[in-house]
Amino acid sequence: MVTADDIELCLTCHNGTGSIYNSVEGVIQVKGKTAPSAAGPLGLTSQGGPASSAHLIGSAFDAPGGPLNQSALTCSDCHDPHGSPNFRMIRTDLIRGSMSTTIAFTATVAHVGTVDESVKYLGGSISACTACHVDYAQHSGGKFSNGTRHDVNVKVTEDYTPGDLPLENGKLVCLTCHYAHGTRVTNTAASGLGSTSTALKRLGNWGVCSQCHFDQPQ
Repeated sequence: MVTADDIELCLTCHNGTGSIYNSVEGVIQVKGKTAPSAAGPLGLTSQGGPASSAHLIGSAFDAPGGPLNQSALTCSDCHDPHGSPNFRMIRTDLIRGSMSTTIAFTATVAHVGTVDESVKYLGGSISACTACHVDYAQHSGGKFSNGTRHDVNVKVTEDYTPGDLPLENGKLVCLTCHYAHGTRVTNTAASGLGSTSTALKRLGNWGVCSQCHFDQPQ
């Protein structure tokens, strides 16, 4: 059984003291220099951290668009500490409750200078997200997919310019708009979670939307 002690074990290094990847702050640290990580921060503002919304490791939660009454989320629910062929050691099988999803998540990382990284997603990220957020993997029939929603896994045409938002082989995916761990934005974002949630968005308010739909206010 995974416990809070297992989370503390991960954070023994990934809190900025034993690894270049400080997951709490959401930064990469090399010889006194820092750069933002691709996943964003896990530490919530309410807990003294920089994130306005984040995946709640160590807490019981209901994944938006997923089954209710989940057990407490831990680092090893998503990552395999012993290693994985997937990007960032994402597990090859993500299990939540009675569900199991096979994951093949690939990406490349280019190092820019001594600390900064450029991540290019190649495939499988949607499956990693919808392993828990299952409702977003269907077009209708659930609370979050019952109405009109943004398509994913679609090519971004030349009519749209997503700016610095990441794509996966030129396609719009969950990670185009959302960080995997958490976000630092402080103004609210449009979401199905209520008017006060920043929903792990990469940009606040309509900032993500206006990267492609540039006629919207930022």
